[in-house]
Amino acid sequence: MSGAASAGGAASAMSIVGLGAQIGGMVGGASTAKANAQIQQAQMRSQADAYAYQAKVSRNNAMVAEWQARSAISAGAKQEQSLRLKVAALEGSQRARLAANGVDVTQGSAANILADTKYMGERDAATVRLSAAQRAWAYRTQGQSDLDNAAMLDTSAANARRGASAISPSGAYMGSLLTGAGQVASGWYKYSEAFAPPSGVDPAIISAANGTDDPIGYLALNL
Repeated sequence: MSGAASAGGAASAMSIVGLGAQIGGMVGGASTAKANAQIQQAQMRSQADAYAYQAKVSRNNAMVAEWQARSAISAGAKQEQSLRLKVAALEGSQRARLAANGVDVTQGSAANILADTKYMGERDAATVRLSAAQRAWAYRTQGQSDLDNAAMLDTSAANARRGASAISPSGAYMGSLLTGAGQVASGWYKYSEAFAPPSGVDPAIISAANGTDDPIGYLALNL
């Protein structure tokens, strides 16, 4: 067997190996692209779930804030009622003492004393009512902030879900295969040229190699 024939056979064998490696790399790259797409999709779905959970927590916080606001109003109303009862009792006690001393409570300083007592009682009652309203307003302001935050988180969750749905692992797999197809086609063309029986090589040897389980090994032994 001539040296040229041996060199040609070795080149053919190397071309076969290179083409096989190129095809394997293409498939491996497509599998990696699919796996990466699956990971990215899972991450976005997980993020969507996290946003949805945070939105639920914010809505719960808003509900608690509303309860606190109602409680503040209720507590203020009770405190105001208690204060008014005390003022009324004080005014009644003052009237009784003044009357027991023979003082006319409808005029003069006696009337002024009773008017002052009533005025102070009304002022204190208004202070209690205002304080309760301010606490309720603060709670409701926080509750509205929580609701606004929940709405933004709902939007973020929806966007993350849409993003996850837009990812196609199978599409990434096929896209990677198509990208590599051109390279493999080029490699196949080179392989076809390289595998053409070299000058001086018996075509029967090539045919026999194709019929074996190890064509490369056969060629290496017979060229």
